[in-house]
Amino acid sequence: PENLSLIRPATDPSVPWPTLIITLPLLGFYFWCTSQAMVQRTLSARSVNEARWGNLFAGLLNFAVFFVMVLPGVAGRVLYPGLEKGDLIYPKLVFELMPPGIKGVVVVGFVAAMISTLSSILNSAATLVTMDFVKKFRPDLTSRGQVMAGNVAEIGRAHV
Repeated sequence: PENLSLIRPATDPSVPWPTLIITLPLLGFYFWCTSQAMVQRTLSARSVNEARWGNLFAGLLNFAVFFVMVLPGVAGRVLYPGLEKGDLIYPKLVFELMPPGIKGVVVVGFVAAMISTLSSILNSAATLVTMDFVKKFRPDLTSRGQVMAGNVAEIGRAHV
């Protein structure tokens, strides 16, 4: 039962309750207000009502995270009670309990997800810098110049 408790004592070494109260609203704000998928769903909607339903549906899809990440983590805590670091539960489950073919698919999926996330973050940051800062200070900049500014902002490459 203590593994399923979200509110832990203030002396808990992993997630004390004051940390949870301080960081959870920040993480929620980050996720729900700056998530590229949420922002695109909202901005591409035909009406305010459609934007609301789109974001509610996307939030519903996030319940899959509970079954993919949280439940295996709790099961790993029960299967490997002596594991020193909680961060190692999921890799231990993957590498010790999954057959080789599925293990490879899971690892490739994680790598693909990391690369996709990094690509999206860099693209969003480059767009933000170009449209909100560069274009504001240099309104006469051509489209080619804007692309170059985005490339420089993205990873420091100046070629087009």
